[in-house]
Amino acid sequence: MRNLILPAAWLSGLLWAQTILVDGTGDGSFEGAPTGCPASHSGWMIVNGSEVNRWAVGTGAGATHGSQAIYITNNCGGNPPPHQYTLDATSVVHFYRDITVPAGEPYLTISFSLIVQGEGTSTQRDYLDIFIAPTSVTPAAGTEVSATYRVARYNLQSSTWVSRTACASYTGTVRVIFSWVNNGSLGTQPPAALDQIHITSNATAPPCNLALALRILAPWPPVRGVAVPAPPAAPVMTSPQVTPSPAAAPTT
Repeated sequence: MRNLILPAAWLSGLLWAQTILVDGTGDGSFEGAPTGCPASHSGWMIVNGSEVNRWAVGTGAGATHGSQAIYITNNCGGNPPPHQYTLDATSVVHFYRDITVPAGEPYLTISFSLIVQGEGTSTQRDYLDIFIAPTSVTPAAGTEVSATYRVARYNLQSSTWVSRTACASYTGTVRVIFSWVNNGSLGTQPPAALDQIHITSNATAPPCNLALALRILAPWPPVRGVAVPAPPAAPVMTSPQVTPSPAAAPTT
């Protein structure tokens, strides 16, 4: 009997192998200095350029861990910077970091706490995008990252903190990018705020609740990716009150 139990236990551990790449209570929590609109924080590079609406770190949006989060502001000099954006000032800003996906664990899960409204239902105009790209892709203020690398898009989600998850499949060293984009007219406050960004790699595809996102898009083919079946069509949610039909979790 022992000879049967030990291999089963070993196999179970192998199938559920997981590595924390960014800790939601560590580098994903944005605690400590610097605050305001810094060029970097907790290993994340922040790309604001001269845009009117910028990523700030501080207490203006509240937090789900500690007292600080990263969020969009139109006043970096505020104490704290307010969690609001200027609706008629087109802005594209980013923050990002590089991660190395362990061999044998190609399935990434990015979970986080989120606040975001914005503008647009069938056509999104003010929104948060998440990308996973090669490290050769360097985000620039005022320029959107290519949709080739997009794994998720969120807007019109909630004015208070909610939990969201995006999934994808990659190998090697990749760049995880969060981008805020708004056009120059209309919109609903507040803009994006994030806290407790937690990134793990897994040996097997984890469940991923796509119905909670406005749109989840799996890049195809994956960047430096493993061979996996083509993803299903992305579900669409036109507002937080509309629930789409349940969709199977993608394996990408």
